Amino acid sequence: MLEVFDDAERIHAGPGDSMLEDAYNAWSTDVASGATTILLAPDAATVTGLNARAHNDRVQEGLVHPDGITTRDGVNIGVGDRVVTDLNDRHLRRAGGYVRNGDLRDVRHVEQDGSLVVVPAATRLARRGTVGTAGSDEASPVRLPAGYALEHVDLAYATTTHRAQGITVDTAHVLAHAGMTRENLYVAMTRGRDTNHVYLALDGLDTDCDELPDPHATGDPHDILATILATTGAEQSATATIAARLDQATSLRRLEPIARTLSTPTQPNSDGPSS
Repeated sequence: MLEVFDDAERIHAGPGDSMLEDAYNAWSTDVASGATTILLAPDAATVTGLNARAHNDRVQEGLVHPDGITTRDGVNIGVGDRVVTDLNDRHLRRAGGYVRNGDLRDVRHVEQDGSLVVVPAATRLARRGTVGTAGSDEASPVRLPAGYALEHVDLAYATTTHRAQGITVDTAHVLAHAGMTRENLYVAMTRGRDTNHVYLALDGLDTDCDELPDPHATGDPHDILATILATTGAEQSATATIAARLDQATSLRRLEPIARTLSTPTQPNSDGPSS
């Protein structure tokens, strides 16, 4: 699998600051091209930093209104922001269904009571008429009440890998580092319909990515990715645990030393009484 991504030039590696900058710039390029895209990171601190940077940049560019709401997590959301919902709510109806976990939306209006009027984020596939995606920017508007907006709406420029399961976009840019599990990496690298890129930090990740450091790299990215793919974070079922312990108990590695001990003749005790 790694060879396929490497041949397609979708594996990038270097210092954490460089990878943050490269991923952010690639994401910005995709946004400018009209793609629905997302940044993915394994930790909440990195995601918070990336979301704040994207929001502030878009405010500076005049794409997002500076005024709006502040969620309970301290996230600022204004008209023009792209957001994601994280809770299914069958009472919030929209064309084709109800508001779901992982829905990507664009904020069209902020009500005085703090509720948000949002519309589906239109993707390239939607513009080609693909079934199951939003058609136009103004399709299926829905009002998210203030309580829901405060608790269950977040900026959707970046998200953690474990919160990304319900999200599907055109392209995804994944920040990774040693210590991730294969489940997290798999989820992150399957969010993009068209392309998925991984940016492997060979050191730590620093959310303050305004200045690009001198590039340097240590370690082998393929070895680090191979270690991630070999590391599982899933808990085994009771049946799998019992099977693993039985296999361990009956393995040749465990039984051979026991067999050798039993087959070794017992030496007479020289300290015992003589007849």
